[in-house]
Amino acid sequence: MRQRLVLLLLVPAIVLGLLGTPSAPRAEDEIDVETDVEEAVSTGTAWVVAPAFAVTNAHVVSESDSAELVAQDGAIIAATVVARDLTQDLALLQLREERPRPALPVAVHPASLGTTVFTVGFPRVDVMGRSPKLSLGVVSGTSGVLDNPDRYQISVPIEPGNSGGPLVNLRGEVVGVVTSMLAVEDGYGSFRTVPSVAYASKSAAIAALLENAGVDVPSPEEDTGDRPLEDLAERVSSSVLLVLGS
Repeated sequence: MRQRLVLLLLVPAIVLGLLGTPSAPRAEDEIDVETDVEEAVSTGTAWVVAPAFAVTNAHVVSESDSAELVAQDGAIIAATVVARDLTQDLALLQLREERPRPALPVAVHPASLGTTVFTVGFPRVDVMGRSPKLSLGVVSGTSGVLDNPDRYQISVPIEPGNSGGPLVNLRGEVVGVVTSMLAVEDGYGSFRTVPSVAYASKSAAIAALLENAGVDVPSPEEDTGDRPLEDLAERVSSSVLLVLGS
């Protein structure tokens, strides 16, 4: 029996403050939560890449020119979409706030097969809440679906809402941006996600996005080797932002 593969983009539709019942993933690359409330928003993850700038997935902000973000201190941050790369599924946001937030350095070199990586983001905030969640895995492939050279395949467990989150190595460098999960058709018109198979854009695409927008790419700190995951988790958590879409 022939199976059809789809990439599920990680943006759930939710009603903030209410719990809903997730429906099965559909081929239209979206996952809904059924509720009695008509007004819903989508969510994703962004992370600070330079003073007053953050990166997320293009599909998180869709075609909107603006976005609203929530920081861990509860601050609501208005942002403007200043650049997009639809091929790489990346968007650059300019944060309209005076307070500086810690930026994450972008890796200069690509990640190797087997590199330990993690992401911090906001999966399924309707169920898991708004505190950042960490997922750990490895780079299980240096290319994506059908050997797409612009993607990593990763074993990091991710859920809707992780879209746009930083993929970080144990030196604290962002090697990519979480983009999607893989799903297969079960033969009855439904799709199921494949465990431990997800995809991320690469750091070279992030650097190109920033360069084209005239934003200086933050340089990684002097290489001191791998750092304790607990220390990195705290640092990355202070840089990630919850994205509220329309």
